Amino acid sequence: MSSGRASFRSHEEGTPRNPAFVSSSARRRAWRKKARWISVFLYVLLILLNFAVLSLFGPGGLADDIARIFSGARETAQVAAPAAGEGEGDGGEFFPQLASHWKKNYPGWTAWVLTPDLKLPKRMRLKESRRVPMWNGPIECRLFRFDMV
Repeated sequence: MSSGRASFRSHEEGTPRNPAFVSSSARRRAWRKKARWISVFLYVLLILLNFAVLSLFGPGGLADDIARIFSGARETAQVAAPAAGEGEGDGGEFFPQLASHWKKNYPGWTAWVLTPDLKLPKRMRLKESRRVPMWNGPIECRLFRFDMV
């Protein structure tokens, strides 16, 4: 074999160097590797698509923001708490007056209240549209959402 020509092995000598003659098991291994990556890609794409749909059409999503913009609603934040030592420790008349103020002056708005008092919506005479359990340090609280109508 020292004639200077390139030598090719036959089928009997082992795997040929010509890629057209790749064994079927090697093709299956290559396909499994590609299929694994394709399935991972499709799974990630499905998760991203699910996230996009939820963020667009879910509660508080982009569709709600667009509707709010075109309806002319404004967004502001109002943070209030009775001063320490005022009232009977449970807010006294503060929260019912706050609820009355919200009902009169902010129809169509949404209010959120974080409180450890689980009976606050009843005392405010408002129906909460959402109730989220939270912890303020060691104190168990609720974040209430009120839709003003």
